[in-house]
This record gives sequence, structure tokens and C-alpha cells, in this order.
Amino acid sequence: MDNTELLSLPQAVIDVLPVGIVQCGLVLDDDSNIKDIRILKANKGIKEITGYNNYELYNKTMKELFPSISESVYDWIKILGEAALYVGKKHIEQYMNMFDKYLSIDVVSIEKNSFYLVMDDITDKKEFNRNILEKDSEINYINEELRKKANLDNMTLAYNYQFIMKLLKEEAAAANEGIKKFTVALLDIDGFTEINRNHGIEIGDRVLEETSEALKNSMRKIDSLARTGGDEFLLLLTNVDINIAKIVIERMRTQLDLDVRAIEGENITLSGAVLEYEGGGCEAFYHKLRDKLAKAKSLGYNTIIF
Repeated sequence: MDNTELLSLPQAVIDVLPVGIVQCGLVLDDDSNIKDIRILKANKGIKEITGYNNYELYNKTMKELFPSISESVYDWIKILGEAALYVGKKHIEQYMNMFDKYLSIDVVSIEKNSFYLVMDDITDKKEFNRNILEKDSEINYINEELRKKANLDNMTLAYNYQFIMKLLKEEAAAANEGIKKFTVALLDIDGFTEINRNHGIEIGDRVLEETSEALKNSMRKIDSLARTGGDEFLLLLTNVDINIAKIVIERMRTQLDLDVRAIEGENITLSGAVLEYEGGGCEAFYHKLRDKLAKAKSLGYNTIIF
């Protein structure tokens, strides 16, 4: 039985299903443009996805319930509304930032301006697929003495260069097919050679570990961090355009000030380049990113080029 067939079940059965089911109505403006989506009815399973009990959703609109929906890269009100209005039946699998979850969504139109959303949390499934990718990478490098733990950098426990490039190629392939977008930040610790020279390698290692931790604390679960060189990190931001990336970088700088305390009385800064993928292939994109990093470093400490 697929998700759309669930709607034919009795309400008592629908209420105990392990998926969220919502009956919605379109809210139109005077020109019949889709302005919002109103919740008319929901089953009990919706709480696992939205955090709201079904009765709390009644007669509320998406924008009232989830204000951050307006900040999403995607116009979900328009996407879901047009799917119901013009397509009648549509399946979507996508990360939705207002829930911090990957969702499988079936849009099923039932009558004019009224439709169902059948929603299932597939975040664990996506994480499982990533774990499979990690295991595949381990198998590829298992016979290399220094690559027994092929995916992780031993010191920082961020991904290593080989694995992040594999992820990058997969993201580029998905973006080329129009499935999603992504942005990459390539970052370098300012004055790291001097840190090692003046304070010793042990302190330098602590700076690397604390910097990695600060970057991880700035990320979402679906983003990926790698140490790609001695003092160089690559941050892969999934479903993020350049404008949202600027906000992430500012959050990262604040987190860096909070978390990196290896050298008393000194702040650690990063210089780097941030670039949104717009096609052209993964290799060309990465070379362009490296060129922008070199330019940023030439302009002095704490310089990020977008």
C-alpha cells in the first residue's frame, strides 16, 4: 500500500498510522494567487514531524505555525499549493529546515483548493544511506596502511579529503539534475605556521581540534565538514544558497570565538572562500574555489570572499 492509498482507510486507523496526514486548504489572495496553506484536519502521527498535537493545528496556517518557512531556500507554500492545484498528485523527498528533518511528502488533491499531505520522516533513512557511503569508502581504502579509517581525519574526526570529494561529486551530480543546490566554504586558519612556531605543535594540534569542533557546532545535521589539508577545512552546505551561506559563516565566526581557547588571550580567525555550485562540473568548481581561497589569503587575516 502506498501513501496515497492510506487516505481510504477509516479515520480511527489513520490516527494510529506512523506517518503524518494533514488535510489542507489553499488560502488565496484577491488575484487567486496562493498566499498560504490552512490546516483543516490532521492525524495524531503529525506530532512526530511538526511537534504539534493534531488539535493544535486546526484552522491554523503554515505561516502561523512555522514562521521560518518563509526563510527556506524553497517556497514550500507555492510548491505544495501548486502541486495540489495543478498536478493533483505529487511525491517529494526533501530536507525541510523548519522541521530540521528530511521528509517524504505525498501531495494528493481531493477537490478544488483542498488536498492531503502524507508526510513521513526519512531522516534516519538518509543517514543510513550516508553510512553506507562511508562503508563503501572504507572498503576502497582498506588495503592502504594509512587509510584504514578512510573517511575520517584521525586528529579532528572531521571527514578527510578523499571522502569529502566523494560527497562533493554526489552533490554536484544531484545539482546537475536539478534535484537540489549546495554551497561550499573552503577555510584556512590564519597564521597557523606562526602558531606552531611560537607555541609548539601540541598547541597547534589543539587549535585544529577546537576549530573543527567549532565548525561542527555551527553546522546542521545534513552538512559535512572535512579537514582537507594541514590547517584547511571544507564545509559542504546542503540545500543552501550563497545568501544563507553568509548567515552560516557569521554564525561560524561567533562559534569560533566561543570554542577555540587553545591560546590564552588570542583569537583564532579563518580566511576563506564561499561558492555556490551553479553547474560546470565538480572539478572545475573545486579549482575555482581554491583560486578564491588564495585570493582571500592574499588580502589578509579574517577575510572571507563570497
